[in-house]
Amino acid sequence: MFERGRTYRRRDLHTRFGGQQQGGISTPSSHPLIFAFTGDTGELYGYQDGCDSDGTFRYSGEGQLGDMAFVRGNRSLLDHAANGRDIHLFERTSKAFVRYLGQMVCAGYDFVPEVPDRNGKPRTVIIFHPAPPDQGSWIAAATRRTLIMLGPKSGGRSVALMLDGFTYHPSHN
Repeated sequence: MFERGRTYRRRDLHTRFGGQQQGGISTPSSHPLIFAFTGDTGELYGYQDGCDSDGTFRYSGEGQLGDMAFVRGNRSLLDHAANGRDIHLFERTSKAFVRYLGQMVCAGYDFVPEVPDRNGKPRTVIIFHPAPPDQGSWIAAATRRTLIMLGPKSGGRSVALMLDGFTYHPSHN
């Protein structure tokens, strides 16, 4: 569907698939897709996307003011597997263009307190941990509500099991 490393005009993605044309999380209603957009301009709005020292990518949830919550796009990312939607991550390269980084799964999230919002006021943000699906081995990744299992038997597609209170950190076998 998309070619890793290829640059796309964001408007063309929305013309073809739909979804919100502004913001970092776009959820086309007529396609089982979620577009997650990252880039340096997010820092102006209190977002902190990027790689940690261990190579884990972090993606800030949406919401510019006040504490973030699992609503709208944040809920879509969290529940993407249970809802049969694939996450596609793009990086802004210029005002109108984005580069495709690849298909991702939500491999977990953290709540991070005391992060300034757009107005500089402290708040709690959601930091998602998107990870590429590995079709050659089983990956188990969990949030506080969802265990996601990927692998040969699922064809690399997300299969979700709801386990309240379950905590499991990503592992690769």
